[in-house]
Amino acid sequence: MFTETVLRRFCAAVGIQFEAEMLTWPPIPADQRTQFLGPADIEAFGRAFEEARESSGFRPHPASSAPPELKDPEVGGVVRATVERARPVYLKLKALC
Repeated sequence: MFTETVLRRFCAAVGIQFEAEMLTWPPIPADQRTQFLGPADIEAFGRAFEEARESSGFRPHPASSAPPELKDPEVGGVVRATVERARPVYLKLKALC
């Protein structure tokens, strides 16, 4: 599966262990979608946040054709920095499950 391959590579690039449970999640009930998130959290992610909180797993992106090359140290550094910036929001979302 393309998504699993990408996620495994992503995890390896940022130094975290891949777990199959990362591929699916329960959607957040509508009445709880902003319970632990502030307006700044929601604004930071825009429509992507809306789509993520309504989802229950990954879906193919129409432009996807090959996994990104994460072996490039510059790309890996950008990915690690992005993960660290997103970690607080991730932890808030994880607490909803």
